[in-house]
Amino acid sequence: AYVLFTSGSTGAPKPVAVGHPGLARQTHVLAERYGLTGADRVLQFAAPAFDVSLEEALPTWCTGGAAVFVADNMVSPGELEPFLAGQRISVVNLPTPYWAQWAKDVERRPRPLPASLRRVVIGSDAGRTADLRRWYGAGGPPVTSAYGLTESTITATCHEARATALDGVPGDEVIPLGVPLPGVRAYVLDAELTEAADGEAGELYLAGACLARGYHGRAALTAERFVPDPFTEERGQRMYRTGDRVRRSPDGTLRFLGRADDQVKVRGHRVELKEVEAAVGALPEVVDVVARAVTHLGEVQVAAYVAAAPGRTPDAAELRRELSARVPAHLVPAHLTVLPRLPRTPGGKLDPRALPEIAAG
Repeated sequence: AYVLFTSGSTGAPKPVAVGHPGLARQTHVLAERYGLTGADRVLQFAAPAFDVSLEEALPTWCTGGAAVFVADNMVSPGELEPFLAGQRISVVNLPTPYWAQWAKDVERRPRPLPASLRRVVIGSDAGRTADLRRWYGAGGPPVTSAYGLTESTITATCHEARATALDGVPGDEVIPLGVPLPGVRAYVLDAELTEAADGEAGELYLAGACLARGYHGRAALTAERFVPDPFTEERGQRMYRTGDRVRRSPDGTLRFLGRADDQVKVRGHRVELKEVEAAVGALPEVVDVVARAVTHLGEVQVAAYVAAAPGRTPDAAELRRELSARVPAHLVPAHLTVLPRLPRTPGGKLDPRALPEIAAG
């Protein structure tokens, strides 16, 4: 059906070959999951080079709806709102950081959201319950959190992030990945490829009709990432190693714990980079953040890059002092860089190659 390169946010971009059967199945599954009808007007926000653009267009067309293109997907959420209202957009599919920025903005500057909007789908990065509270506090429509990879033909799992489910949930908790879509098998496995018990951490493997054929022209890499599926009797079945650490709740919900390579040891403390991001992101001066492990002067340290909230001009020392009063010392980044905005790909994912080097000293 197509060959698309991965974003490169977790390494060098790879050419993923997706077959017609998997794409056709996913198109109909997603149309049903998002409740699309001929009356829907769906925003075409993603650039054509990214597979989310297919998720926006194909299910919409298959149900007789209209895909409405936006001329510039780099506009701010506040600038996008008049377009959504004027075009009577009913469904949007947005990068999670973009939606989180929108949620923070409507909390700071309360205003009615476009009345035509009935569903927001978010993906590409882990969302947080604090932003859900902001969104629903502003009267926002229901949010669906979608998880998937280019190798799983766009979306593999979904979670309906309802406002009623937020009671008693900490503000800094990651929104669950949800449950597999029909036709998708999700395994939580340990290093020996044994299934982890409910509640235990493991690496997520995906299997089923959703899987891509592999990496075009990269047989060795395909064999490394698409491995035989030992949990089915059907011959020739494969499963894809995602590199994401998760745990499964007794009700079947998958919960994201971080990338397999996102856990580092800093001065004897085991540090989850997502924990650092959550702590820094909770500061009122911060609208976007990413944490990275760096080797500086021969020592593994954590560096954080932040984008300041509109109207705020914090300096790095001020943010580190404020953070030190809130969290344990090992969660305070050794290096903190304030940027006008974090560099992201057109698909909304962080572009790590565009981050500046940490300052010497």
